[in-house]
Amino acid sequence: MKKLYTLLLCALCVSVVHAVEITETYDFGSFITTNGTGNLTVSGNDIAQSGTSTKVGNVKVINNLTVNNETLDLKGRFAVDYQYNAGSQIRFMWRSSSDNAYQHGLAGQWNGNGTADPEGAARFSILNLKGGDKVTLTYAKQSTKAADPYTCAANAITVGDNAVDVDQALVSGTEYTVVADGNLDLYFANNNFAISKVVIKTTGNENVSAPTVSITGVGGASRIVTITAGTSDAGSNVTTYYTINGTTPTTSSASFTETSKEITVGEGITSETDVTIKAISISSLGTNSEEATQQVTVGTLIKLAAPEINFSDMVEVDGKYYKQYVFAANATGTFNNPVIELSATINGSAIMSPYTNNVPGTISVTASAEGYETSDAATLNVDGTVYLLKKEYNFADDKYREGLSVVGNNITIAGAGVQVYRVYDADYIDGITLSNTNFGFTKAQNYDKCKGLAPRWGAGSITINEWSNGDFATLREYVENSIYATTEDGVFSFGGQINYNTFTELKVYNAIEQITIPDYEHGYASYVTTSALDFSGVEGLKAYIGVDEGEYKLKLREVEEVPAGTPIIVKGTRKTTYDIPVGTCTDEITDNLLQGSATETHTVDANESIYALKVSDGKLHSVNAGVVIPAKKAYLVSGYGGSSSAKAITLEPVDDEEEATSVVAVAADEANGAAKLYNAAGQQVGAGYNGIVIDQNGNKYVK
Repeated sequence: MKKLYTLLLCALCVSVVHAVEITETYDFGSFITTNGTGNLTVSGNDIAQSGTSTKVGNVKVINNLTVNNETLDLKGRFAVDYQYNAGSQIRFMWRSSSDNAYQHGLAGQWNGNGTADPEGAARFSILNLKGGDKVTLTYAKQSTKAADPYTCAANAITVGDNAVDVDQALVSGTEYTVVADGNLDLYFANNNFAISKVVIKTTGNENVSAPTVSITGVGGASRIVTITAGTSDAGSNVTTYYTINGTTPTTSSASFTETSKEITVGEGITSETDVTIKAISISSLGTNSEEATQQVTVGTLIKLAAPEINFSDMVEVDGKYYKQYVFAANATGTFNNPVIELSATINGSAIMSPYTNNVPGTISVTASAEGYETSDAATLNVDGTVYLLKKEYNFADDKYREGLSVVGNNITIAGAGVQVYRVYDADYIDGITLSNTNFGFTKAQNYDKCKGLAPRWGAGSITINEWSNGDFATLREYVENSIYATTEDGVFSFGGQINYNTFTELKVYNAIEQITIPDYEHGYASYVTTSALDFSGVEGLKAYIGVDEGEYKLKLREVEEVPAGTPIIVKGTRKTTYDIPVGTCTDEITDNLLQGSATETHTVDANESIYALKVSDGKLHSVNAGVVIPAKKAYLVSGYGGSSSAKAITLEPVDDEEEATSVVAVAADEANGAAKLYNAAGQQVGAGYNGIVIDQNGNKYVK
């Protein structure tokens, strides 16, 4: 009858309270070693910490220890007393070396005073113990040095029937019994050990935590769900009961005794439906948990999140640089780490990750996985720009620390051995300016990550001088995974203070346009681009504008700085591709007779007299109505009727700028006879006259 009564109580979810021995385990060593990078966060009562260890001071109660977003709940069981007169501290320690077990856990300061005087050492207290509670400390130490924790009060604890006196060392792994209610105060005489675990056994009421329900996989329209059992703080065995129809579980419901169970819900359902799963855990003593409830949508495929497209690096190919992109799956909303496959294209052609971009277009990437709906496409418009390396800085190189003007004395960061040479005058770094002297060059022996350029206390910026529109820059930071910052205006801005992360490399890339000369001896080509171009340093290629239109020739004047959108004629060596740096010129050229668009085509109208470059003979030929002139090509619109009947116009580069600009194009109405024309003897002639002609404005030209 008693057993039946207990089952009925459980079926009705009535809590049964049992007084049991509860074991509290605080595993400092494993928690810190598993999760730690040395950057620990201790919460509660403003406990300070920094670097690879944590300093705690003046009787602080420790509630939580957090590493990498995981928290060890200390339940307010511990306190420390930082004895200022002794200069001793208590720290959480973690070191990557597994051989140094005494450096994982809770320990004294690096330079403890080594005394056995409890009034002069750092104190460590275990709080709110009851008479009869049992405490076990597990710690490691250097075998050659005395480093045990010592008691602060006589007869506070016993081992077996023997009382432990004041200043007596506690033995690692030994269970001690608390004599009366209160705190157990200990002190550390040395720093050559670390407490990795504290176990407290006390008498209390059993509690069973609620189970958890989570989606861990998909089977198409169905869902794979894992129910994780609750646990008893008394260590009792637990049975977990569950339902999948929204009803309250009873001891007659489906159950399991393992720590977790995987079930599938929604099999055979073809339309969107919500399934409610409920679960409860009951200990072997009859203590039940709170009910866990989880609603799961079944009957539809889960759509994968769109993948990511990220710039990763600049890649060098045959002396030129291109932007590289990587594609990554986005596992948001997926379960149990499905194998996600990516499919990527640019302009419809398949590409792989990493992808080096050398053509303009749109990258499109989709994701697929078994049992999931394919993702929407992630897209990125890329320009296919080719770059040349313009400037390169290696801040970790010693040459950038030589001859620095330093304000005051060199700064040494405590505990790290890092010297910071504050920048007073950074003009010696060709091509960049550092703002507000808020940068320093750092140097540390055996700390590669502390060698380089770092922002110092307060905001600062790096400005790249001689920055051209279209330039690109990458900034490498010394961290485990290097990051790249890009800029549109040549300025990098930073804030904060040095904290082991320094900038080691800055590269500036100049965007270029590439022009290929056709396979003909004359070497002419026409071009229009959206970028300003700088031909001044390009060997073997010259750029021209058209400055005079005649019946049989177009005079060409050389230009080195070409503003964006300017139609030009170029001359170089046949079958040669030239790299022209993107420039900064914005001055409009007003006397250029060439026309054309970098982005738009032009369809020749029947009323137009248009000449375009024919690559086979290097002359401008008359274009028939209806012909479409492509974008990026230059052409000539005839200015007067005399040239409209010409079948071809030759190109004539001129060396004398005065000669090229002294002859002005004649408007169409003047050429057709509306204006008065004269021969070399001063006699008036008609529009059909051939020879040296002088117009009414005194302009001389040959017809």
